[in-house]
Amino acid sequence: MEASHELIWQIGKPWRELTDDLSHGVHTVVTSTLAAYVIDMTAGFYTRLRGGHPMLLDGERLRLDGVGFANPCGIYLIGGTPGTWHASTPLLFVAAGAVPNWTALEGWPSIRDAAVARDWNLDGHPAERCRALHCLLDQPHIG
Repeated sequence: MEASHELIWQIGKPWRELTDDLSHGVHTVVTSTLAAYVIDMTAGFYTRLRGGHPMLLDGERLRLDGVGFANPCGIYLIGGTPGTWHASTPLLFVAAGAVPNWTALEGWPSIRDAAVARDWNLDGHPAERCRALHCLLDQPHIG
């Protein structure tokens, strides 16, 4: 198992805004499609570590001007070129620091099990749909 990294949020925990957390420092975000992002606001870039979407370039460092928003339903990253952005699917976890070998985290087995069970906790979610592209309120079998 990899050394412990602080998990800021993980699937199964109550829904909450994560924008302030991700708007400074370095964090790793893993989504429901197993795409992993190292978001480095200190250096102003993000790196996509892996994922299943063939149109995205894994391992490429992309300029990042800001985090538009972040919550368990997804992240919205503002790119370095005017009009560029990236939106994700719902999150599995957010960890402090860069965690390139995230499947070796101590907490990964319980996160994986919660993901298989689709155990997103919507306590704390606004009554209306949030800004995320794949808002979990649109998923009737969640929560």
